[in-house]
Amino acid sequence: MDVVYTFLRSYKGYWKQNSYQKKEPVKFFNWIGESNGYWFRKFINQNEILGDSKKSIAFFSLFGEKLPMYINHSNVKIFYTGENVHRNEFIRYKNYGFDCGVDIALGFDYKHDNPKYLRFPLWILYELSSKIDAKEIKAICDNLSYHSLKEEPLRFCSLVSSSDSNGLRKEIYDALSELGKISCGGNFFNNTNELKTTCKDNKISYLKYFKFNICPENSDAEGYVTEKIFQAIQSGSIPIYWGSNNNPEPDVINKNAVIFWIKGGDNTNAIRLIEELTASPKLYKEFYEQPRLLPYADQAIMEMMYSLEQKLKILID
Repeated sequence: MDVVYTFLRSYKGYWKQNSYQKKEPVKFFNWIGESNGYWFRKFINQNEILGDSKKSIAFFSLFGEKLPMYINHSNVKIFYTGENVHRNEFIRYKNYGFDCGVDIALGFDYKHDNPKYLRFPLWILYELSSKIDAKEIKAICDNLSYHSLKEEPLRFCSLVSSSDSNGLRKEIYDALSELGKISCGGNFFNNTNELKTTCKDNKISYLKYFKFNICPENSDAEGYVTEKIFQAIQSGSIPIYWGSNNNPEPDVINKNAVIFWIKGGDNTNAIRLIEELTASPKLYKEFYEQPRLLPYADQAIMEMMYSLEQKLKILID
C-alpha cells in the first residue's frame, strides 16, 4: 500500500505541475527555488537554444519521486541538482536520473561515467548571468575578485543560516565567540533582526557590514560547492569555510583569500589568523585586498556554460 500511495501521490503532483506549465516549452518538475528555474529558462532564451524549434525541454530535480522523469514525454529531459546526491536523504538520485532516461544530467561531481553528464555547480545560478558573454562574465569575475576596503568600521563576524544539521556551525561559533560578537541574522542562533529590517532580507547587503562570514557547506563532498562561499566573496567578507574537501572550485577561487576550517580537528592556525587579522588593521587590509578569484576564473566558467549550450543545441537539432 505504501508503494501504491507513493505512486499515486507522485502521479497527482506531476500532473498538477504539468497543467500549471501547460503552454511553456520549458517545464520544471520536483523543483525548488523559482529563481533557479528562471535562470535556466533565461539561459535557453537568451542563448537561443530552441530557436525556431517546436521541441520541448523538461527539467527535473530531486525534491520528489522519480516518476515524473519516467512518464514525461518532452523532447529533451534534463536532470539538475544543486544538492549533494551522496547524502542519505538524496542517495536514490546518485545516478543523476540516467536510470530514468534523462538526456543530460547536471550536478557538482567532477567525474561521472556517463558522457551526458556535465558539472554545473549551484553557485553559477547565483553569481552569473544566464547570457553567454565573455566580456560580461569577465566583468562579473573582476567585481567578485577585487574589493576596496571600506572606510567605515566593520564588525567582527556574521553567520546566516536556518539550521545546523551536522553541528559544524555551532563548533565554529563557539570557537570564535571569544574573539568578538558573531551576529546571526538567520534562524540559527538568531541574535539580530538587521537582516530583515535594515537589509530587507538581502543577504549580500547584510554581510557587507562584517570582516568575516562563517559559511560552511551542509555536507562535505569533492566538488560540492554552493552559493555560500561566493556570497561571502561577493559581499567583501572574508569567508570562513568548510566543504569540498577544503578545496572549493580550484580553477576559480584563490584559496589564499579564504580561511579554512577543519571539522572536529585542530583549528589553532585558523583561529590565530582570525585573531591576528582582527587585531591588526594592516594585516587585515593585506589579506582583504587579495584577489578572491584566480586570474583565469572567467575562462573556467565560460567552459562550463559553453558546454551546456552545446549539449542542449545538439539535442534540439
